[in-house]
Amino acid sequence: MAMEQQGIYDGATEPTYYGERRVWSVTGFTLGIRSRITDIPTLWVEGEISDLNIRPHMQTIFFTLKDPNNGFMLSCTMPKSRYLALRLELRDGDQVQCFGRPDIYAARGTFQLRAQSLELAGRGLLLQQLEALKAKLEEEGLFDDSRKRPLPFLPRRVGIITGSGAAAQGDFLRQVYERFPPVKLVMVETLVQGDRAATQIVAALRKLQVVEGVDVIVITRGGGAFEDFLPFSDERLCREIAACRVPVVSAIGHEKDSPISDFVADLRLSTPSAAARTVVPDYAEVVGHLQRAHNTLRRRGTEHVRSRGERQAQLRQRLESRSPLRFVTERKALVTALRARTTTSIRRRIEGAQALLERDQRALVRAARQGVEQRVQRQRGNLARLRALSPKAVLDRGYAIVRGGADDRIVRSADELSVGDAVQVALAQGTLHANVTEMVTHD
Repeated sequence: MAMEQQGIYDGATEPTYYGERRVWSVTGFTLGIRSRITDIPTLWVEGEISDLNIRPHMQTIFFTLKDPNNGFMLSCTMPKSRYLALRLELRDGDQVQCFGRPDIYAARGTFQLRAQSLELAGRGLLLQQLEALKAKLEEEGLFDDSRKRPLPFLPRRVGIITGSGAAAQGDFLRQVYERFPPVKLVMVETLVQGDRAATQIVAALRKLQVVEGVDVIVITRGGGAFEDFLPFSDERLCREIAACRVPVVSAIGHEKDSPISDFVADLRLSTPSAAARTVVPDYAEVVGHLQRAHNTLRRRGTEHVRSRGERQAQLRQRLESRSPLRFVTERKALVTALRARTTTSIRRRIEGAQALLERDQRALVRAARQGVEQRVQRQRGNLARLRALSPKAVLDRGYAIVRGGADDRIVRSADELSVGDAVQVALAQGTLHANVTEMVTHD
């Protein structure tokens, strides 16, 4: 069978006899063994990938399967086209199950497994499943920073989910009480590894988020193996953390450990101690901050009151300067002053006018007296002239006025009367009534 598969070796598989000794060449021995091994049927072999070698110019890939328990190693080959079709993107350390047939690389005489297919197994399969779940939750937005909630500065109560008597529990409690002795904790102990751990943690999370006063919940455990952290990548737990009504802090393992719950939690911290330092403030710092804030507030309050007082005084001054009352007062004072000035001016004018009037009156009186005297003198002259011209004056000189006739007119001529006519003779003193008895005519 080996001769049929390796015809190019030109019969070199036949032994050479040296007496009774039969001696095989290296080629014959290798191909002979190879012919026996290739009779073994295809089978599955499980191990960790190591020394994965994919060369661009070769059609075969090379890798080693290693038993993690004792370090035994098995060389493997696989057609590159088949490997690429699997799209596994394997890395050293991934655990796989390899399906293939045992073989010997004749040119070197090395035992190997000719792989026909590969599947992730053990941690590798788990990693693949976890990556798929991680991608699914990320696509749904459970990792988005926009849904992350800030932690309360001073929580009323802190809920903690931890293993019973675990070192992580002790570290967390010690750090919390050292930093902030008045803190109030509500602790629920659960399994933190194994198949039942995820269910218990979900129940604890539901229990704590309805406890009155719990403002933040911390899920914590210490370090461990990869498998120990699988409950914290459970899909039910991740969704419960996302739906929790209060912020959730994940403090699982160490910095290198990253279960999926770390990405869903509102805050991920590397250790339980780091979680304690973050969830509660330092008491001394809080007291110092409050004291400084008190001093600052009092100082600023005093400054504010003083500043407001100065401002109020300025505004009062401005208000008083622009006050209608001040305007009225000023105008009233101005009116009073104007009134006084006007009164004084009027009084002076009246006094001046009165003086002028009195002067004019005196002048008028003098002028009037002079005029009256002159008029009196003229009147006296006129009166004397009138008296001289008056009939009475004539009568006083001995003349008489005769009236008679039908119309009792003054008689100037004797021809106007007849003998017997009645006449009235007006004398200086009295009147005579007489009848004409005789008429004498004078030329």
